[in-house]
Amino acid sequence: MKPAIGYYSYTNRYAAFTQTTLRMNKKLTLILILLTNSLIGICQFNIAGIVIANEDNLEIPGVLVIEKGTVNETVTDINGEFSLTVSNPNSILVFGFVGMVEKEFKLKGQNDIKVIMKADCLIDSFDHQ
Repeated sequence: MKPAIGYYSYTNRYAAFTQTTLRMNKKLTLILILLTNSLIGICQFNIAGIVIANEDNLEIPGVLVIEKGTVNETVTDINGEFSLTVSNPNSILVFGFVGMVEKEFKLKGQNDIKVIMKADCLIDSFDHQ
């Protein structure tokens, strides 16, 4: 027994409709991905800088630089320089190093900064004579 002629035309139209829908869904998904990635890129700001010691004006390698309130961090290189991508141009950066006083630096829209850190001096009884 053969199916009716209308059956074939119905299945062909349904298949064409399904293929068109799939193509449109792929295009819409691609557009959404591209828009999302471009918005994420707009919301990031590159900060670069150098960290130096107050006492001798020498660069300090190995200083931990953290964007306050986030897990976004980096470490200064051998020349005391760093680069960090932050989420807000008015973020606060926290600088920490062993033997130095921890310092918070408000960016205020700056993207190239110079941070001066002070030594954390504790005088013990052996230093007083």
